[in-house]
Amino acid sequence: MKMFKKIMAVALTAVMAVSMLTGCAIGDAVHEKQLLNALNDAGTTTKVNGAFHKYVKDSKVKVNGVDYTLSEKATAVAKEIAAEKTQKNDKLNTGAVVDLTGLKGEGKYVIAAVVVPTSGDYKWNKLAGDVNAILANGYTATADTKDVKEVSVAMETRTTKKADQNGKEYDVIVIVAAVKPAKV
Repeated sequence: MKMFKKIMAVALTAVMAVSMLTGCAIGDAVHEKQLLNALNDAGTTTKVNGAFHKYVKDSKVKVNGVDYTLSEKATAVAKEIAAEKTQKNDKLNTGAVVDLTGLKGEGKYVIAAVVVPTSGDYKWNKLAGDVNAILANGYTATADTKDVKEVSVAMETRTTKKADQNGKEYDVIVIVAAVKPAKV
């Protein structure tokens, strides 16, 4: 029985160590899920361009024979944003939603970024409404019915770096969808 207790103690210690190391990733996944749920609430209650929208997490999507790697783009943009040092009075403050399509979309992606504090509760509904308005104006539907367009999105969360003086960390959630192909 003593050997069993020792083995269980070692196993418990290992589990605790792993959970501490992955704590940030778990928190990021929770925030992404909360934002996705709020985004679907906004998408199914507010019509944008005459349609409701349902958002589905997906890493890759094929549109008109072209493969889009949504997750790779979300990761690249999130890493770039997180590398910036932010201050407490920065323009990237809590509750900001930024349309990055023109700067980072390369004509292939619709990109929105949501800035939230690194801990605490958020008012996801307002943020999701703003993200819905950005994505719904340029996405490619991966499936649709008469009133609902399904949109594949990828999300990536990163924490910004503190500036040396007056620094502040923020979590930035980057949401990416494939852009609507240009009409020929």
